[in-house]
Amino acid sequence: GKPLAGATLVLKDANGKVIDTWVTTTSAHTVKELEPGLYTVEETKAPKGYVLNTTPIRFTLVKGGETEKVVYVYNTPETPKTGSIKISKQDITTKKELPGATLTIKDANGTVVAKWVSTNEPHYVTGLKPGKYYLTETIAPAGYDLSQETIEFTIDEDGKPSKDVVVMYNSPTPEKTGSIK
Repeated sequence: GKPLAGATLVLKDANGKVIDTWVTTTSAHTVKELEPGLYTVEETKAPKGYVLNTTPIRFTLVKGGETEKVVYVYNTPETPKTGSIKISKQDITTKKELPGATLTIKDANGTVVAKWVSTNEPHYVTGLKPGKYYLTETIAPAGYDLSQETIEFTIDEDGKPSKDVVVMYNSPTPEKTGSIK
């Protein structure tokens, strides 16, 4: 219900002749001295972040009628496209899926957007908004060293990931050996 700046609107008469074209601001736009008749307001460009309103708004001015007519054009916010990513947690020596690792994905602001424990299958994270993300391991699987790696990936404006699969590896913890005399 609040005024939106940045929309391009066109006012046409009944014959389709353009009477006025303007880009909206947060203040109302006034067109003066219109003759009685049928008019149409059309949006030709939506404000950034909004869906184009393709429904023409028709109104009639009647001789001796209203001296002022207010026309409202409404826009709906765009729904950002979201993406998904396939995460594979693997043993560096066997390249097989490695269960038991706690993995975390954070967005560019450092907010945790996903956290899970790896299994014998790759994990899919869905609903990621466009932007940069960082994958880290917070708990290593038993018998493995904690990965110090931070893997960056992005989701573009169309919801596509920068990588088809993100693979993070763990190295087995070396067995401790001792000596006896």
